[in-house]
Amino acid sequence: MPKHSTPQEKLLFELSGAGHGPLFKDKTELARAILPACRKVRPEAQERSVAAYLGQVLRGTRPCPEQLEAWILAAAESRAKQRGYAEVSKLRERLHQMLSSERPRKIYEFSRPRPMNARDLFAQLEAESLVADQQFIFTSRPAEFRVGSNDHAKELVRLLASRCGLLATGANSSPVNHTECLFFLPEPVSETYWQRLVGSILQLEPTLERKQIATSLMRTNEAGTLRVFSCTPALCATPVVLYLREGVITAGFALFYHDPADVSIARFDAASIDYYFDNVCFPILRFIRNNEPCPLVKSEVRFTDKFAAGQIGREKRK
Repeated sequence: MPKHSTPQEKLLFELSGAGHGPLFKDKTELARAILPACRKVRPEAQERSVAAYLGQVLRGTRPCPEQLEAWILAAAESRAKQRGYAEVSKLRERLHQMLSSERPRKIYEFSRPRPMNARDLFAQLEAESLVADQQFIFTSRPAEFRVGSNDHAKELVRLLASRCGLLATGANSSPVNHTECLFFLPEPVSETYWQRLVGSILQLEPTLERKQIATSLMRTNEAGTLRVFSCTPALCATPVVLYLREGVITAGFALFYHDPADVSIARFDAASIDYYFDNVCFPILRFIRNNEPCPLVKSEVRFTDKFAAGQIGREKRK
């Protein structure tokens, strides 16, 4: 197989204009050119991971998101002008047609669900969370609301509390895990989440004091490692957990609860992951990092002393 087999690869890495040489040496050089724009949306993006993603897009094995296309077009246009290309606008249009034609309508598909014991499921989700940079949780029934008779929910709350530094090292220590855990909940569930979380931790660990828990949750929320957002109800119709590393979804799961001890799980296939990234994660990340409007998210619910005191308060993102 030739080194560059698709038209867009040939245009970017092989064809030259009036003896000026190709626009870019390879996908790594292109990644380096778009990295500053990419980091405005995803500060954690690395040149290596961007180059790998570009390789898949330019080979046609993954569709090209509109934002990525805009970055590629801007970088190609800038490089063409620097090198004295005569037909910059035509080059841009040609490249646009190639990239947009590789953007078919995506189909959201689950792989076949398979029954799992709740403990096995918990272990699998925990293993993914230990290596993820970010964890997105979409649900209308958080585990924090079901600790009364649900052992699986109790373990999830204990894990969350330990990551806030409450169970492992005490409330005056820093959080023991720096994975960003973001909850997306419908109203009014989102408005009572913090209050219910405080109550659930107290129920599991009655030796702790409300002030201890509030101090730890306040610090964790301000650090950005535990955040809560109000979102549209449709986004939470089925509980979904997504794990991201360097701004890319590495795993996604849909959960179906039958009873406290029996859970079915569907692990997302590649098409589903692409769909969630392009249509859910990417707009949400732009809302969080750039404060851009997002129809999926209404506001952020920040932790305040009112929640620790058993009162319900809400602070909207401005």
